[in-house]
Amino acid sequence: MRLKVLGASAWPTATRRTSGFVVDGELLLDAGTVNSGLDAEELTALRSAVISHAHVDHVKELPFAAQVRLERGAPPLACAAPAEILDILRTHLFNGALWPDFTALGDPPPIRFHPMTPGEAHSLGSFAVRAIPVRHSVPSYGYIVTRGRQGMAYTADMGAGAAFWEAVAANAAVSTVLAECTFPDRLRDLAERTAHLCPSRLHEALDLAMRPLRILVTHTAPGHTEEIGRDFRRLGMRVEFVEQDHTYEV
Repeated sequence: MRLKVLGASAWPTATRRTSGFVVDGELLLDAGTVNSGLDAEELTALRSAVISHAHVDHVKELPFAAQVRLERGAPPLACAAPAEILDILRTHLFNGALWPDFTALGDPPPIRFHPMTPGEAHSLGSFAVRAIPVRHSVPSYGYIVTRGRQGMAYTADMGAGAAFWEAVAANAAVSTVLAECTFPDRLRDLAERTAHLCPSRLHEALDLAMRPLRILVTHTAPGHTEEIGRDFRRLGMRVEFVEQDHTYEV
């Protein structure tokens, strides 16, 4: 599988975009960046999007993606997440006040909500996707994505918690984890309070995965990436920091 990084920053800067990733040109993981990282042809080629949680840095470009798809007559984008996430998007984003309700506007509308049952595999195009509850300051889910014998996992935003890593351990197809690591260990208390990971917390959690994994690091806070890297080296961990606009084979 090919993972294209549209954005990987914990918050936007003049040069860094927020979370958005495309798998094999078809499946969008989070929508903090969509239009800013894809041209119109690539955007309309998307078939599905999974949303981890409703924080603005993970959903802010979904309305603009819907606008482009509507104007170009693209098929509806299956926007998949557990019902509690979709309810927040319906109430607070696609509500006709903050932004037009693109789940009802158009024939067909450019966005179609696809409720997911946590823990169950859902078919999204040629992918099987499972939502795993993770601990965060709002309802949030990590995802396990498989296609044939290939698989990857995406932590999204999370603090400590066993369920996600146990699900990774149980799925032999998963060889790569796209893992958030927002803060350095110096700010571990802040990471705990905001339910994010720091290098030592990620190091502890990986013991639950029960096997070596390729770790692609995302969602680093601007200004802290170099320090986070030093923390990983101190822990003896080999990780890769994903780069915006780069594509990775996973």
